Amino acid sequence: MSTKKIQGLVKMYGSSLELEEDTILRALEISKRAEEKNLLSGTKLEGSAAALIYISGIIEDDRRTQKQIAKVASIPESTIRNRYMNIVRELDIRR
Repeated sequence: MSTKKIQGLVKMYGSSLELEEDTILRALEISKRAEEKNLLSGTKLEGSAAALIYISGIIEDDRRTQKQIAKVASIPESTIRNRYMNIVRELDIRR
């Protein structure tokens, strides 16, 4: 998986959703950790980027709904939920 591609999607989605810069930076930081643990391999880039945006929005208190993010990413909300649960569990992320 290309780190640059997923980071590009995170930035694009973050911009479309008018997220704060700190939220986007947090999503990029989480993506690096997830890639180090091979959590993003074999997944669609759009779903992973959307989940990273959702997670970082919760952490940074700059939330967007799964529905809002799914619309921007053109994916089902269930994809965000599934990727979210996996990433949060495997990286032991607390709100």
